[in-house]
Amino acid sequence: MKRTYLSALAVAGLIGLWLLSGQFGDDAPAQGGSPATTTIAIPSAQKNTGPSNRVPVRVRDFTARAHATVSIVRGRTQAYRTVALRSQTSGYVEKLPYSKGSRVSGGETVCELDIDARAASLNEARALLRSRQLEYDAAMELAEKGHRSETQTAAARANLDAARAMVKRAENEISYTKITAPFEGVIEELPVEIGDYIGKGTVCAHLVDDDPMLVVGHVSEREVGKFAVGDRGTARLITGETVEGTIRFVAKSASQETRTFRLELEIPNSDYRLRDGITAEIAVHADPVMAHFISP
Repeated sequence: MKRTYLSALAVAGLIGLWLLSGQFGDDAPAQGGSPATTTIAIPSAQKNTGPSNRVPVRVRDFTARAHATVSIVRGRTQAYRTVALRSQTSGYVEKLPYSKGSRVSGGETVCELDIDARAASLNEARALLRSRQLEYDAAMELAEKGHRSETQTAAARANLDAARAMVKRAENEISYTKITAPFEGVIEELPVEIGDYIGKGTVCAHLVDDDPMLVVGHVSEREVGKFAVGDRGTARLITGETVEGTIRFVAKSASQETRTFRLELEIPNSDYRLRDGITAEIAVHADPVMAHFISP
């Protein structure tokens, strides 16, 4: 009985030594290796034909290399700015110097209304101003001689100021009859015709500034940290064109509906080739990362 226990114990010890020899036999560390080099053991295609054979391996050294990363965002082209030109007064449309699709410079008249009775109102205001000026000058002369009270002098000054304000209002009314472009752009819409009567606040034209052009996309919460104002990027349009630009805006607040952040890539468009509303794919190159290339 005792000899049986001893035999079993001896066999268990031998098996344990055999297992340990297979685990620790080839673990000697490589000396003098570069920090950027990683040794990876790849199992061989050979089969383990017996319980006493170790698993054969092939060993290859891999060196980390800089790997460029690209972040992709889908979006659309958008005009740099669009404005509705509204009338500041009422009247009949007398002139439309430009047609829809025309390019105008800043300060040029896009719509002109009939002056109507505004010229007569201005002449009347100017005549009243001259009268109030004479009254004020006379009041000041009498006040210097002590023949005019301070109250009377102040009243003459107030009348003069009121007449000046009336002239200013009349001049503004005439200037409001000319609706001008605030910047260079293209007349995208012209919803009025000569002879139409428009009221204060009526839209006379829509003006589009298309240089530069924007490519606008929306970035997820997980990806937004990869983009920064000033980063260079490219946009591939659905038409096949590829254009380059700079990120000019990354939203600080997410959209309440989509939980995404607005991103704007500014693209030069001096030749006015790009159009508003074209589907595009924005690609921004991030800082390279160190990585190992492993062939499958």
